Amino acid sequence: MPATLNFSINGQKVFPNLDALEGRAPSFAHEISVQEGIIVLVDISGFTKFVKQIDPHVGVHVIHELLNTIITQNEFELHVNEIEGDAVLFYKIGQPLTMRQIIHQFESMSASFHEKLTSFNPVLREHNLSLKMIVHYGAFSVYQIDGFTKLYGIPVIEAHRLLKNSIGGNHYLLVTQEYLKVAGEDLEDSPYTLQLCEIYEDVGALCYHFLTRIK
Repeated sequence: MPATLNFSINGQKVFPNLDALEGRAPSFAHEISVQEGIIVLVDISGFTKFVKQIDPHVGVHVIHELLNTIITQNEFELHVNEIEGDAVLFYKIGQPLTMRQIIHQFESMSASFHEKLTSFNPVLREHNLSLKMIVHYGAFSVYQIDGFTKLYGIPVIEAHRLLKNSIGGNHYLLVTQEYLKVAGEDLEDSPYTLQLCEIYEDVGALCYHFLTRIK
């Protein structure tokens, strides 16, 4: 059952003039709820160096093709929330995908990504662009503003923070402990994953497993 928004904090009204609006909440209020879902952030590694070294007329075409490849390989009806320069933010409300599905999705996106890379000039392939995927789960809001769909919530911030991690590599799949718990997955004894816990400013400790030996 989605949790509805409360327009007060510590007894203080967020919108002081709400009564003057004849008891009506802001127009967007009835369209917002807090629900649990999966957040999948797919990021292109090596993007900053690529932008610095490649002519922008060429670079924008290459990145357009690569991002489009990521989006078209979305096999599990994840919603595209945003395209953030070198990353695509997906989400889906409700029960998360299984670990098998997550691995399949990452392998599928990675294979198409690298296939597209090989279609470019060999000079472009020397920049070692690759993919990493962050998978997280938690409660967040989905709302509309001027025709755009936006996500709001701590899990969204945490997913982005996890891009700055201690994994020594640029091609990996990272799944958080929150996702694993809800999905009912146990990777504690898996020989294919490693576990880390890191402390991030503002959000605190985040624990995750990651796979690097993956297609």
